[in-house]
Amino acid sequence: MNDLEKLYRAGICLLKEIPQSHIDAKLILLHCFGLTGEDFFKNPEIEPPRKDIKRYFRMLKKRSQGYPLSYLTGIKEFWSIPFIVEKGVLIPRPETESIVETALAFHPARNSIIADIGTGCGNIAISMAKEVPEARIFATDISQKALRIARKNARMQGTKMIKFLQGDLFDPLKKQNLTGKIDFILSNPPYVSNEDWEDLPAEIKLHEPKRALVGGDSGLDFIQRMVSSASRFLKPGGFLIFEIGYSQKERVFNLFNDEW
Repeated sequence: MNDLEKLYRAGICLLKEIPQSHIDAKLILLHCFGLTGEDFFKNPEIEPPRKDIKRYFRMLKKRSQGYPLSYLTGIKEFWSIPFIVEKGVLIPRPETESIVETALAFHPARNSIIADIGTGCGNIAISMAKEVPEARIFATDISQKALRIARKNARMQGTKMIKFLQGDLFDPLKKQNLTGKIDFILSNPPYVSNEDWEDLPAEIKLHEPKRALVGGDSGLDFIQRMVSSASRFLKPGGFLIFEIGYSQKERVFNLFNDEW
């Protein structure tokens, strides 16, 4: 008999080389069998259909080989919102929520204009749309696939007012005549250096989009371009809020001294 409890324990065993194997095994189990955590705890004796069990073990095998969990399930939570993700689109990280937290700490006006540069799956733009529903939000990305996923997420979350634009950095915003009109520019830019990229886990290097992570030899190529152009698009008193690496603080401050 393959009840949920036995399948879950088998999953933990198969993922023993994966950190937090018990969490991943449970998430894969719930995903494959279309269950909630409450279902699992209340009815551990449920025996799923054979075809779903086969799918469960196929997914466990891929996860044991280092395939990212979020690409397996197709979902990653951010700001307590489930986002669709696919290979080729960066998986949102919990630390990126600090961008949303920081922007909200400045109490955006209801009619704020907000730009999300390099939107990826749309996690920052959509989170802001949920918090400031009357804001005008523009989300840009150079990747057509990322924008396709972001639009799908926006529809799923009912945030259809976001305008998704394809192009490099601020080019799409210029075409929208937004020079000098934006209240908040937000971004999780590529900031990993070429050297640090080599030291990242294989799970990231083999599966996530390098272009969304790596910012050249110093890691600051994209950030430098963003800092040098952002002031032209911000209103007086506007905010530029973006994520950087732990060791980049001083160098980023120097960019502002040079450019602003």
